[in-house]
Amino acid sequence: MPRIRAVRREDLEAADQAAYDEIAASRGAEFTKQGPFGVLLHSPQFARRAAHLGSYVRYEGPMPARHRHLLTMIVARELDCQYEFTAHAVLARKNGIPAEATAALGRGETPVGLPADEAALVAFVRQLVIGHRVDDATFAALEGHIGRRGVTDVVGATGYFAFAAHVLNAFAVEVREEQVAELPDRP
Repeated sequence: MPRIRAVRREDLEAADQAAYDEIAASRGAEFTKQGPFGVLLHSPQFARRAAHLGSYVRYEGPMPARHRHLLTMIVARELDCQYEFTAHAVLARKNGIPAEATAALGRGETPVGLPADEAALVAFVRQLVIGHRVDDATFAALEGHIGRRGVTDVVGATGYFAFAAHVLNAFAVEVREEQVAELPDRP
């Protein structure tokens, strides 16, 4: 059960309702009722600023959806965030990532058979999240595929999704009712 309920628009002071409205307009009203923004709206200005970064990462930036979902699942696995993993596993499969790959990531394994750019991305993000550093060869491999700007966006997106996972975990936000939890417990 979530630790606090999602904020409703009418719970906010008039001056803070604009933050709610902006988030609802950019993501859809359902995102103000569940997920990280439902609870972040207890601090409307913080939520607004987080939403701006999230808009770039999720909707406006050049990162391919497949890359975004792969890196998010890695972050979610390593931070044990069921909500985030489940949501992005569904989206990953809709974007053509094989179910075997999402299952491997859920087990904390490196998927086999990914295209070279995605394999480089997985290696990079796993090193960054698990070991908090990336070795030179792994950095160079990813940069060779997606360039310096792409690597910068990957690092920023990794941080953004780690932030989201911390919010979801701290407030015990649960998987949506219509979804089946996909992140297996650690052995």
